Amino acid sequence: MTPRYLWRGTGDWVTDEREIIKVEELVGISGGTDRTYIPKLKATVELAETEATYPQLPPLFLGLGFATIVGLPFTGNLSSGTWQYGYHIPSTVFPQNVSFTIEAGDNIESQVAIYCVTDELKLTFAAGEAMKVSASLLSQYGTRTNAEGSFSTVGTLEPVQVILASRGSVFLAPETESASIASYKVPNGNVLGGELTFKANWAPKYWLDGGSIFAGTMVLTGHEITGNLIFEHQRSGTYGAAGSLGQIEKWRNEQAQILQLTWQDGGNYFNVLLPIKWDNLQDYDDQDGNNIVTGEFTSKYNESLENRGQIRLYSMTPSRIIGTA
Repeated sequence: MTPRYLWRGTGDWVTDEREIIKVEELVGISGGTDRTYIPKLKATVELAETEATYPQLPPLFLGLGFATIVGLPFTGNLSSGTWQYGYHIPSTVFPQNVSFTIEAGDNIESQVAIYCVTDELKLTFAAGEAMKVSASLLSQYGTRTNAEGSFSTVGTLEPVQVILASRGSVFLAPETESASIASYKVPNGNVLGGELTFKANWAPKYWLDGGSIFAGTMVLTGHEITGNLIFEHQRSGTYGAAGSLGQIEKWRNEQAQILQLTWQDGGNYFNVLLPIKWDNLQDYDDQDGNNIVTGEFTSKYNESLENRGQIRLYSMTPSRIIGTA
């Protein structure tokens, strides 16, 4: 029997989004008849914002249609006890889809969503707080788990460790310096928080010759990656918001950069590497009377990187949700 593992956070019921068509008829009856039909099935699942943990992020990235780095994500480093998960954001060749079955419910009834892929994944990180994660998933269809409406198997409660936003480090380098990104750490005290949003553009394909009314497959057509960083409004050379070399000037000059965000806590490590360009760096505000400015960015392909970016995660606990038993 396939093992089931509990999502350590808050979710929602499986939302059955089957399409119901009401047939319009002129048959001499006031208001028409109640004839309906269902041409197609689909469902969605929402994972409400909750604390992000090292072991439970990998499945969400895998479900986005990211390509796994060779040898990952199922490689265990037995000498250190850590597990590695690595993903490229594809630019030209998309990998085979990885999907999941999701069950949700209560002590009365449970529902199941078949062939779930990650539609959107959002990470928010504010200094002094835990990183937060939320996600939405697409599914072929939703139904009751079985005739009794109970869970098919009891889920396993896995140990997790919360990602603390203040454990993070920020690196910003010129687009040509991705190989030496570690030399471009933003000095402490410049970045106060931010967010990342990964959107997968899925096209559900309904087949004429499949013999079913749910999507036979989800075709990935691309990714949209956006985010923002909140800066102290101060001069700090090339890394600060202000000044002749600062990030606001880099926005004005449409300068491409490489952004790396890294969180580390003991043997756990989460790293995001993206090429970015600022869309706007003019959102001024104050925090407790101190001036801050927020910059919004988009990440697209840059020829200095092999792919559109990458995600790496090391965890002291394997992500059993994706089969690393």
